[in-house]
Amino acid sequence: MPLEQKRALGNPGHQKLPDVQATHDVARIEAKPPRHLRLGPEGKRLWAHVADLPWVATSDAAALAEVCKDADLALALRADIAEHGVAYEVRGRVMPNPSLGRLENVAKRLTQGMSLFGLSPADRTRLGIAEVKAKSKLEELAERREARAQRHA
Repeated sequence: MPLEQKRALGNPGHQKLPDVQATHDVARIEAKPPRHLRLGPEGKRLWAHVADLPWVATSDAAALAEVCKDADLALALRADIAEHGVAYEVRGRVMPNPSLGRLENVAKRLTQGMSLFGLSPADRTRLGIAEVKAKSKLEELAERREARAQRHA
């Protein structure tokens, strides 16, 4: 059960929960990737996005580097497929573009790697980082007020 749910329920198991601030006091990763990685535009964009997350630490650099390399590779494979199509003709036989299979494998690795950093609401809940709500209470109250005003107008 995510920490947010335990706190909302009043911690029914009476277990000691980690301090909320403890999850945010980490050595932050640099916003720019190290030069030796030689990342392309997609990898650099992803690095900057993930490095901006408050729960990503310097200890995550190696995993983040691999995810960013996969992002660049996926972009290159998509470009190859766009340029050459989904099939090749070799000696009169139509063969599938090998980039299709590689892209599928890279996309799976990329999705798994991105989930490590909590890049979807389900991943953040699983990691216990944040409970994501569709609307805040304040937004719900404002919508109700507007609906009431429209009914009476």
